[in-house]
Amino acid sequence: MEKLNDDRKTDDYREGELKHVEDAQIATDKEHNLTLVEALRAYPKAIIWSILLSSAVIMEGYDTILIGSFLASPSFVNTFGNTGSAADGTLTITASWQSAVANGAYIGEILGLAVTGILVDHYGNKAVMTGATILMIGFIFFSFFGESLALQLVGQILCGIPWVACQTSSEDDTPKP
Repeated sequence: MEKLNDDRKTDDYREGELKHVEDAQIATDKEHNLTLVEALRAYPKAIIWSILLSSAVIMEGYDTILIGSFLASPSFVNTFGNTGSAADGTLTITASWQSAVANGAYIGEILGLAVTGILVDHYGNKAVMTGATILMIGFIFFSFFGESLALQLVGQILCGIPWVACQTSSEDDTPKP
């Protein structure tokens, strides 16, 4: 008798699972058939959230390109340059420092990739994104107030860590309707 009850429970469970799969397929088909205007009306919060989180990724791309143009700026060279590499005594930034500062964010992104997955698994996307934003607020001060190339490099490396967390977390953090 107990075996019969167990079999019925298993069958009821399977029927319930099949119903969920069918409902999911119907919902997916409905969403795929939405026009643009219908989708905008149906999911405004998800769209706004996606735009806000995408801004973090845009910021990362802009900053990594922007730092390269700063290296050639006369103001940047006057602040951070030295005469050690120029034969005529003009201020320059050595190629090794240019390369280090320009690629510093990528070093931080590699470090961030190593840590972000573990943190997302443990704390969730929302907490990691919030933490990355808070860290970015603190780390940006290194680049903004740093008065040496070494501090600029440290700032770029540190900023790269939360940037990659923003990239990887923003993909899965859209609110569900």
